[in-house]
Amino acid sequence: MFWCWVLQNPLGLVIGVFTAGAQRHRAVFGALYFIPLLFSSVAIGVTWSYILNPTFGLMDNLLKALGIGNGFENWLGNPHIALFVIACIISWQYIPFNALLYQSGVRQIPRSLYEAAMIDGAGPIRTFFRSRSPN
Repeated sequence: MFWCWVLQNPLGLVIGVFTAGAQRHRAVFGALYFIPLLFSSVAIGVTWSYILNPTFGLMDNLLKALGIGNGFENWLGNPHIALFVIACIISWQYIPFNALLYQSGVRQIPRSLYEAAMIDGAGPIRTFFRSRSPN
């Protein structure tokens, strides 16, 4: 699905670059974020069907508590939003896979390339688009 690709790749790139650094949070955040990929699709489908249930689901109760919705939105039964909701759920499951691919790619970039970019006067944004992001 097109929407899954649109959601998975940019978010996977951002998370992959974020977790590729040498900071302390990288290992903990990477482990926590990789968990959805470990669950089966059936378990994720059943869990999200309970979360999005229009009568007792967590999503409707949360939105109603925040004053955003009326509390009875049929997320998976409404043909106008069901495809997008399913794309978000599938993306939630597979973004960690894309992030892992981008993370391993960023870790393979030699440190000398970043140093050369700094010497040439490239800022952080230019360094990201010229050396870290896939061409």
